Amino acid sequence: VLIILAAFVMMESPRWLVLKGREREARQVICSLHPKGYDVDDAFKTINESIEENQEGGAGKETIGYNTILCPPTPALKRMIFTGFGTAISHQLCGIDAIQYYLSFILKDAGIVDRLHQTQILTCLGVLKLLCLFVAGPMSDRFGRRPLLFISLSGMICALVLITWDTMMNERNGEHHPIITILGLATYLCFFSFGLGPLGWVLPPEIFSTSIRSKVRSRSRPLCVDVFDWIA
Repeated sequence: VLIILAAFVMMESPRWLVLKGREREARQVICSLHPKGYDVDDAFKTINESIEENQEGGAGKETIGYNTILCPPTPALKRMIFTGFGTAISHQLCGIDAIQYYLSFILKDAGIVDRLHQTQILTCLGVLKLLCLFVAGPMSDRFGRRPLLFISLSGMICALVLITWDTMMNERNGEHHPIITILGLATYLCFFSFGLGPLGWVLPPEIFSTSIRSKVRSRSRPLCVDVFDWIA
């Protein structure tokens, strides 16, 4: 319902409108997105200069197509697409959706069968995951995307190893260690929110150049969500 309602108020991208020659509509969108008194001409000029710069550099929409993205002609473009796609794919293959979907089942296997206790634990895990997002923003700006991404992946791997070990012990010996399970889940969710979660969305757009960003993102997200999310 919210998506349907948002469709009536959502505005078109001013850059796309300029590319299509609909400059009057682009100006209207810019005016509606900025406070009164904002220099619309300056913003409009910046968009035009960016488009002209890409086209003059041979990166206009006439020269950069989907074939170029699928078969990159230069090593630099290959590294760019490999890094962007790799980050987006890792975001889905890390198993976050499966973990969150089966959280209640994992807690039940750990010996926590009371629904009230499960709800309380799930609520605490959700709040903890949300708090880590607020920490991730300033940390990624201060220390960089790459270190935070590797720290996040390392922590998630350790957490998954801990959860796997605890599950194996439960199956072999019938011993339940709910504290270890909760600790593993909390560690996994925290490290995901600390790095890979937000950076999976932030890093690819920053890597892709303006000339191919929209095309690559339009292909990478459906591929990751529909295919790799199903695999995970």
